[in-house]
Amino acid sequence: MSEGDVAVVGGGIAGLLLAYNLRSEATVFEAGTFGSRGRRCPGIISADTLERLPGALKYAQQFYDSLSFIIPELSLRAEVYSKRPFACKINRAWHEEWLSSELENRGVKLVSRTRVDNVKPVEKSVKVSWSKGERFYRAVVLAEGYPPVLSKKLGLAQPADARIGLFTSAHLRGECETNRLQVVYSPRMLKGFSWLAPLDERRAVVGVVTEVGSDAFETLTNSKKMFTKVGVDMELVGEPRGGYVLRGYTRTLGRGRVFAFGDAANMVKSLSGGGLYGISVAAKPVALMVDAVASGDAPSREVTREVRKILIRLYKGFLLAKRFDSALQTIPPLGVKLDSKVHRLEYDLHEVSLAQILTGVRKLTLKFPQSRIQERN
Repeated sequence: MSEGDVAVVGGGIAGLLLAYNLRSEATVFEAGTFGSRGRRCPGIISADTLERLPGALKYAQQFYDSLSFIIPELSLRAEVYSKRPFACKINRAWHEEWLSSELENRGVKLVSRTRVDNVKPVEKSVKVSWSKGERFYRAVVLAEGYPPVLSKKLGLAQPADARIGLFTSAHLRGECETNRLQVVYSPRMLKGFSWLAPLDERRAVVGVVTEVGSDAFETLTNSKKMFTKVGVDMELVGEPRGGYVLRGYTRTLGRGRVFAFGDAANMVKSLSGGGLYGISVAAKPVALMVDAVASGDAPSREVTREVRKILIRLYKGFLLAKRFDSALQTIPPLGVKLDSKVHRLEYDLHEVSLAQILTGVRKLTLKFPQSRIQERN
């Protein structure tokens, strides 16, 4: 039986981006069709992440340089103005289709509609099995997404707090600043948060992230009502789409010749659940680690340290998310509205974002009237 260099299991953005950065000969297995996973993701990313994603700029649909952040339980509203755009909306499906095409042009073998059933490390190789065959590879990357079935079997998956993310299209019927992202963070009413990303004067994308077991469709409808009460009149018009949104971290990405990457390894921003930041900063160094193992070498200390720093950064974000939710349970209503100006809002590292917002305050209004979207007793 022939032996290949690297197998990537999972043809979503994590698997495609990792394969894009590999120097080794690679085969990417996808249970569905390439580009289909991107349709389940809204594509709200930071401007920095956009620059790190190859080919993504051509699929940018809107840029944002201001943010409204509301916490009804605290009667808190922050209006943040950034001198430079800090986030954007991209078409994830189109971008993944472009990446797939680019990989094929580079000679990467893409195998669609093929679900890998088993990955088994053996001496100096890894056996990958699917319904119609099997093959040995020198290294394997599990970018299977969530739930991480194969990663769990091999002891690479870490526990994650999985939530449900749902989003849809909306028709705007009134005035709305097209360069402003709006977020309502409400552990009590939404059991999570909702967001609104305008595309132009008449179109927007609206989404929610809520607990598993909650009625996500009802929560999406409630979020529409919330935004209406703060001045955004709209009608939900699209078919809701979504999937799991994770909160968690990982201690390691590899064991022997097998690596986990992306959602399979909880490489997420825990406060928002965004996964593109983690894979965009880690794709190159992790690909170097995989290349080294596939060639029979050990990853360099420099690359190993770089990956470790990224994982620590994501772990700090996990701790922040836990502490943030815990604080919301104890802090009394503040009745505060603040306006903050920053040079460029850090949209990926949330602890930095919070520090920027607080140090950039230009106007603070105390005894702010109870938010109109505050639940009334």
